[in-house]
Amino acid sequence: MMKKLKLFFACLLMAVLSIGQVWGAPDESVTFSAQGYSNQQAVSSYNGTDFSIAFDKGTNSNAPKYFTSGSAIRAYGGNTMTISSSTKTIKEIAITFGSSDGSNAITTDVATYSNGTWTGSASSVTFTIGGSSGNRRLSAIAITYATGGTTTPSLSVAPTSIDFGTVEQGASVSSEVVAVTFANLTGSVTYSGLSGAFSATGNIAATGDEITIAANTSTIGEYEQTLTVNSAADALSKTVTVSMNVVAPFNGLQLTFPDYNDKGVSSYTTTWTATKGGQVWTMANFNNNSNGW
Repeated sequence: MMKKLKLFFACLLMAVLSIGQVWGAPDESVTFSAQGYSNQQAVSSYNGTDFSIAFDKGTNSNAPKYFTSGSAIRAYGGNTMTISSSTKTIKEIAITFGSSDGSNAITTDVATYSNGTWTGSASSVTFTIGGSSGNRRLSAIAITYATGGTTTPSLSVAPTSIDFGTVEQGASVSSEVVAVTFANLTGSVTYSGLSGAFSATGNIAATGDEITIAANTSTIGEYEQTLTVNSAADALSKTVTVSMNVVAPFNGLQLTFPDYNDKGVSSYTTTWTATKGGQVWTMANFNNNSNGW
């Protein structure tokens, strides 16, 4: 009788362990402290077997960086992290946070995220760190795939904003690239919305591609436009904000002010102004004597 009970419990234990391997363990995972990153190294991507991670600075001036203190990638307010798979459907993403983690809210572009765990059905998920300061410390990420595939369409772009900054009229500006990824779409992907100061080129292939954004600095002014990437048949649309400020060139700029060189300017307090290329320049009396200047 005792031998039968021992055999029964041994079989039961093996069954429990087997179920735990199927139901409880993720299909893939990455621990960032094991990737050989140096302290304060900027991290832009990671490639697993069936998934990849793309990190982007988004609306923050700081890109995500790995810190040995806390053994985690610090994703700052406004940074984004896109996890995608071209071969499998993701049903769960579990994030482990490092020590002294921040409290910035985290949102996703599809399905549901709560307390470090995303659940849904997608081939690509973009996480956005809320706020403009602070950071979340990403120590490890575990991925669980769905079985049997999916027909859920997905579409994502990275980055979601491009700022060419302040540039001089006529200056050459390096182009920027927008990565487009998608899966299970029933229609084609198109893009539109840029003209004049900006142009977009690129062919969107069956599994996603890149759109190159170029800037035209021939005309002075402040510009902000929206690039829209969409699949009309699947009712999916993503946007990228593109901005730039073009100012008059400073090289060889000549301004003409009134000539009062033959007059004393003692106690003179009025300023002179001149306009050039849409910019207003002001000069005040800085040689306050009665001998002219």
